[in-house]
Amino acid sequence: MTNIEKMNLLEYRDLTDFPPIRYLQINNCGMKNYFQRDYTIFRPHGRKDYYLVYAALGWFDIEYNGEMVRVDRGTCVMFMPDVPQLIQFSAEGAPTIFYVHFTGKAY
Repeated sequence: MTNIEKMNLLEYRDLTDFPPIRYLQINNCGMKNYFQRDYTIFRPHGRKDYYLVYAALGWFDIEYNGEMVRVDRGTCVMFMPDVPQLIQFSAEGAPTIFYVHFTGKAY
């Protein structure tokens, strides 16, 4: 995806992007199906926490090192804090994903 194309995307705002206050905390987790419509998550500044996403069925695309990369069924991807995220779910790929946003701090 080019920088011009990214400029047309709205930044995805998260209500669950909390800073670490416990040794281990789950900020958000769940399962989603994206088989009825295309959906893009664009976080140009990333999140404060870690994001682990597992492709249980189908496939989706992520931006990695400036290129779009396909994430196939059975693959897990982890985004580090404060790293830009571009994730494209398509109805064609019919992905079912499991995800968790987590963080923590050592005392």
